Amino acid sequence: MAKYQILVEVQPRHLPEQSAPAQGLYVFAYTVTITNTGDIPAQLISRNWNVNDANGHTEKVRGLGVVGQQPLLQPGNTFEYTSGTRLRTPTGTMHGSYFFVAEDGERFDVVVINAGVYGPRTSGLETPTEADFDAVMHTNVLGPMRLLPQIAEALAPGARVAILSSQMGSIGLRS
Repeated sequence: MAKYQILVEVQPRHLPEQSAPAQGLYVFAYTVTITNTGDIPAQLISRNWNVNDANGHTEKVRGLGVVGQQPLLQPGNTFEYTSGTRLRTPTGTMHGSYFFVAEDGERFDVVVINAGVYGPRTSGLETPTEADFDAVMHTNVLGPMRLLPQIAEALAPGARVAILSSQMGSIGLRS
């Protein structure tokens, strides 16, 4: 097991009861689960997120801790929180990082990359076209593969990168 290792899982969900599509308002909640899978206790100090809508508008979310807390995660411990965001479009992406300090004084960032593109909506289980499949795969797989070498030099030795993908399964979502 690595000394400094954090697992981040994000589950977004649309809140139609709080959204007003006719006014260009789409509200989403997201639940983040952060687990210390390393050997050393580590404390989440701050976060730095970019929330992007499909029109390219970006909202930056920065600050100490998350939802008013700076949890100290013992090895194997999990911290979960739910927050929300408002977008001007029905789809968007989030990416960013968490800054941690381990109990032994080591400082490290956990980078979260979100490759967010949905496949086309269908009325049932339809085979995607080759062009639709290629568009999803190029964004969700090839995009992060090309991005990683560009950010690698900025990462500390032993850094970890989390890559979140869209719900690519929506290409064949049964309605």
